[in-house]
Amino acid sequence: MNELVTMAIQGGRYLEAEIKLGQIIETNPNDEAFFCLAGVKANLLLDKGRSFNEVTYCFNRYLELSDNKNVAEKNIMVFSIGLYTQLQQIIENLKKQRKTQALNLAVGVLVTFASSKIIDNSKSSFGVISGFVGASMGIGISMESISNIGDIGQIIKYCSELNLQLIDYLKISIKKETSLLESEILKLNEKYNLVEIDSNFDVTILENLNEYVNCTFFIPPANAIPMTQDNTGRFWEDKHMFGSNPLKDFGLMDKKRLNFSGETVLGGLSSKFGHLDFIITDKVVYHCNNCKAIPVEKIEFKKDFMGMIGIKGNMMNFTGNNFKDKKKIVEGLNKFFKTLN
Repeated sequence: MNELVTMAIQGGRYLEAEIKLGQIIETNPNDEAFFCLAGVKANLLLDKGRSFNEVTYCFNRYLELSDNKNVAEKNIMVFSIGLYTQLQQIIENLKKQRKTQALNLAVGVLVTFASSKIIDNSKSSFGVISGFVGASMGIGISMESISNIGDIGQIIKYCSELNLQLIDYLKISIKKETSLLESEILKLNEKYNLVEIDSNFDVTILENLNEYVNCTFFIPPANAIPMTQDNTGRFWEDKHMFGSNPLKDFGLMDKKRLNFSGETVLGGLSSKFGHLDFIITDKVVYHCNNCKAIPVEKIEFKKDFMGMIGIKGNMMNFTGNNFKDKKKIVEGLNKFFKTLN
């Protein structure tokens, strides 16, 4: 790697490194430069206007230009697992700060990659790690503009989305070292309880329904899951009558966050901006205000006499009314669920 680029990364000057790497790629596009650029862009993810697609594009170009695909895939996994771990630590620290509703970057939110430690821990699984992998990790994710994303809840949601997209990308892009990837995902699952998503499932029918709604109707799984797990409102809470502390609850509902253990999330459905009504897994469907699991083979949508669209036989309706063509929506939903039977 160019020494000026290395110094910029290690000094936390990621914007400077991004410019220098761009100049190198213009004159001499090579695998190492694209990997380092992916690392730099990953360090800049916690800023408004940045996209994970920038990182994956650079990793894809790195894979294309690499002579040894197995080594290239291992390098991507080492970096990505380090990034996942860092984001997860940020999420946990932010959740602690959420109690005070005050974003304080000085109280442990900034987590560095600790690249030397990640490299040492990775050697037992991945063997020899290319020198530029650790150099690309820098001193940690840039936190200077994290408040531009929004409040604590929005930052947690954003980091959760990034981690889901990260694991999904690895599942799609790692083609030779699949056994190693499965082993590493299992380790992450034991530590962080990963939610399985399936972005390869054919959801064309649902995506086509977007034209009949005045908002984004189908929400991809990587975006839908955080909307169920980090909502601080009354929605998306698994409710059980007579909780673990009846005296305290006085017969009210005991609230427990929804989890998708043993299920693969296919996506969510929304009828108004910023809100998720339903989430679909390979086995069941959940509703935002009644998290009772309805098996997919029993799902049939209908429009009632009041014009509300919901699941037949259950009080599970869309909470918004941004529909342009309710008949098309009902027909499309029922057609989709027939494909799951």
